[in-house]
Amino acid sequence: MHLIGMKLRDKLDIPWLADFRDPWTEIDFYQDLMLTNWADRKHHKLESAVLKKADRVIVVSPTMKRNMERIRGRTVDLLTNGYDAEDYAGQNIPRDENFSISYIGSFVKTQNPPFLWEVLADLVQNMPEFKEDLEIQLIGKTDYNVLESIRRNGLASYITKINYLPHNEVIKYQQKAQVLLLTWKKVPRASHFLPGKLFEYMSAKRPILCIGPPKSDTGEIIRECNAGKIVAYTNKEKMQAVITEYYKIFKKGNLTVNSNHIEKYSRENLTKHLTEILNDMTGIWDS
Repeated sequence: MHLIGMKLRDKLDIPWLADFRDPWTEIDFYQDLMLTNWADRKHHKLESAVLKKADRVIVVSPTMKRNMERIRGRTVDLLTNGYDAEDYAGQNIPRDENFSISYIGSFVKTQNPPFLWEVLADLVQNMPEFKEDLEIQLIGKTDYNVLESIRRNGLASYITKINYLPHNEVIKYQQKAQVLLLTWKKVPRASHFLPGKLFEYMSAKRPILCIGPPKSDTGEIIRECNAGKIVAYTNKEKMQAVITEYYKIFKKGNLTVNSNHIEKYSRENLTKHLTEILNDMTGIWDS
């Protein structure tokens, strides 16, 4: 699509905005393509041409912005994914009665957090009340390896599995959950990316447990917005401490999160920013 845009820019001499929702040569599966040296050089050459010839370039994460500015030699605009505030307005959704840890969306093999299931199994063994309260909600397509990992830890009876829900129902499950689980793909460069579900999770205003690299764009936003906790893949001790903390607050009946500064990630505000970029590109300004 970017190559089509570049051709049209050359042919029609009109302003061109190149919007990168994903990286090109920095995408997480790039190494899996098994490209020849020639093909790899070609990809980098085309990427450089697009970045340098486009009138403006938009990317979705701070790391993408830094990386692409090095190639482009000029400013790149940051426009993250976001959420629709109207989806969450005026709803009074009751919380789950169980201590529900909910993952919503596609749950692939490379996102499986084995230490999390070990921690939950330990807590089930050592905390009688936790054993009665735990629920693991998996809403969306879940890889067989994830389910097997949960079952190997003796947690099969705690799974609530729903393969598909329409988006308006997903919104309700986000708000009902006691804890929203976000896990990171264990692949090179994964820390660069901002998953779209992060912003919906934040707008649901439920505590997030993010398992992934703490030094990441996602980690920075979670800390900036006070939206939850981020724990490294293998930090089992901290993982257990966070879940135990959440559970104790849940038992007191006031498990909430005081998230802030999330408004800038609403699609309304993001669209205003996009409008400013387009106006600047085309020389059109509101009176």
